Amino acid sequence: MVAKEYTLYETGQLGVPCSFLYPTSWKVREILEDEYAVAFIGGPRSEAGTFTLSLAAASFPQSDQTLDEAVSSFLSKYHTGFGCRVLGQARGTVAGRPAVEVEIAYSMLLPLNKVYRQPTTIRERHIFLKRDDQLFELSYSAPNEDYATWLDAFRIFAQTFSFSQRDKEMTFHPFVAGVAIDTAENSNEKEVVRNHNDGES
Repeated sequence: MVAKEYTLYETGQLGVPCSFLYPTSWKVREILEDEYAVAFIGGPRSEAGTFTLSLAAASFPQSDQTLDEAVSSFLSKYHTGFGCRVLGQARGTVAGRPAVEVEIAYSMLLPLNKVYRQPTTIRERHIFLKRDDQLFELSYSAPNEDYATWLDAFRIFAQTFSFSQRDKEMTFHPFVAGVAIDTAENSNEKEVVRNHNDGES
């Protein structure tokens, strides 16, 4: 049994502020491109030493795909390039939003860049959800023999994935014309000052 401790990760690099828990011993790397952004979390090497387990949270801005279209597009790419098998698919909720989860398996020749390589079954889970016009994808990848060992890490990663509550419509913006008004904080401060002055002789 692998002992697991978790660390809270907070980032604004995925287009909106979001956070999640990931295994403390794993390493986070942010990848920013014009078409997407990824928080990639690299884990331990597989038992065979040929593959690095990983979690990832990716965002794709300005996506007009529905969740079903995103899953279909994802599966078509894997079927074409890897000949993958779909092991299961389900619907649920992540970060308070509808989500679709799909599990796949495919074969890779490992280790890469070696003359003598062996077919290795890789299993992955992917969860797709949307926030406004942004598509988000959470994923977990591991060889079949290591998959169950760290599956709980993916569950915790997905269950704790959340968007910041600091929505832009909840932020106070002063009037452009510069008209002075009292915010609740300023009003409280004035009340404290008034009470203090009333007590003076």
